[in-house]
Amino acid sequence: MLSLSRRTFIALLCGSLIVLALTSTVPAAIPAERSARLTILQINDVYEISPVEKGKKGGLARVATLRDRIAQESSDVIFVLPGDFLSPSTMSSLFQGSQMVATLNAAGLDLATFGNHEFDFGLEATRERMRESRFTWVSSNVLDPATGLPFGGAVPFVLRELAGIRIAFIGLVTPETYTLSKGASGLKFLDPIQAAKGVVASARRARADVIVALTHQDMADDKQLAAAVPEIDLILGGHEHVPLDARVGRTLILKTGSDAVSLGRIDVTITAGKAGRKVESKWELIPVTDQIPDKPEVAALVKQYEGLMAAELNVVVGATSVPLDTRNEVLRTQESAVGNLITDLMRAALQADVALINGGGIRGNTVLPTGQLRRRDALTILPFANKVVKLDVTGETLRAALESGLSQVERTAGRFPHVSGIRYSFDLKRPTGSRLVSVTVGGRPLEPQARYTLATLDFILGGGDGYTMLKEGKVLVKAENGPMDSDVLIDRLKAGPIAPVLDGRIQRVP
Repeated sequence: MLSLSRRTFIALLCGSLIVLALTSTVPAAIPAERSARLTILQINDVYEISPVEKGKKGGLARVATLRDRIAQESSDVIFVLPGDFLSPSTMSSLFQGSQMVATLNAAGLDLATFGNHEFDFGLEATRERMRESRFTWVSSNVLDPATGLPFGGAVPFVLRELAGIRIAFIGLVTPETYTLSKGASGLKFLDPIQAAKGVVASARRARADVIVALTHQDMADDKQLAAAVPEIDLILGGHEHVPLDARVGRTLILKTGSDAVSLGRIDVTITAGKAGRKVESKWELIPVTDQIPDKPEVAALVKQYEGLMAAELNVVVGATSVPLDTRNEVLRTQESAVGNLITDLMRAALQADVALINGGGIRGNTVLPTGQLRRRDALTILPFANKVVKLDVTGETLRAALESGLSQVERTAGRFPHVSGIRYSFDLKRPTGSRLVSVTVGGRPLEPQARYTLATLDFILGGGDGYTMLKEGKVLVKAENGPMDSDVLIDRLKAGPIAPVLDGRIQRVP
């Protein structure tokens, strides 16, 4: 595990003191008994500003209405979002997440932390979104290597004071973000537990009575965090897309699902005095349905962005004469006709020997019917604005990349390798790292010392989804000179109807 360096610790502490100075003043005397009640509202992993499920659920204009209603009955309300909202979505592919920030500003969001998708459009785009935000970004374990400070002007913790009670909010994201998001490779990620220990100590020195962690990691990691840092009273998490809750000791862990189909409400009562402190919490998930009216000013903003998007997305760019299966269970476990089409187009675009794309780079999770395809469909399939790059790699490196891509098939992981110019078979009964049964390139066995040109995504070139071995390759076409993956698909659609097929290039041994 990474540990907090002296430089980092001092940086976190200094940042903490700045936050303290901005958010509260030190009272002249502390009452013998202090008590406060705080209501925290939570959404996480929100990719759409509009309602989902045919308009029946979600929608940030409805969330804003609920937030205002609750604020009328509870004097102290803090609205938080534990990561993943700038990407991915079709709208974000067009606006790079600016529509999310504008709508969340209007909805009254107070605090956010980074999720793994906050860096999908590159660090400068993230910085720009942070500058546009009226809410505060809190991050305790994502550092700018150049300064040693939290990235983009985020603060290591936020301190709020209510009736003499001080509540500190910290922010943590999974270090896997380094490989999960193409823009994150220029950042330094501290181990969440070690970072939490350091920032909690700083918050305690600032006389925080209660610690709330906004996290973006798996529930298993949240449980480990709660066990390792019991000073944390409440963990409000993201990353998983279904509602989850747990308790570890006295620490409540809560995740609300995705796309704001539910609003988490957590009522926290804090009592502190000579006898110690007592923190009690109760929570509920409030369904966000079409029975809840939109907040007018937020709805107007959503409508504005929908109009801007419609003009771009409703343009017909081509057609398909066969259904297009983009379901996760296909793209992440086996040969896919859509994967074949995309990798064939990438290989042709850069005139490479072979091409490779991770199954998680292809989205949609549906079956598109035959007929016309609009720009919307293309950006749904390839929403991440990845660039196609060209490398020179050895056969040994190429084999290692395929083995890595096959290492988590049982988990339906996004690293599953779709290929062009390659035919391979694999056996899941074999141990990870040795699952390939056969590999051919251009009809000939893969040669470890031979060199091949590879078309892939800049995300993968940066080590995304575990493809770190490709960093060893010589870059022949850089990201700034390569085409956008979605543009490659759209250009092909403009040339005439597509009819991708399965041709047996990927075989699973029974």
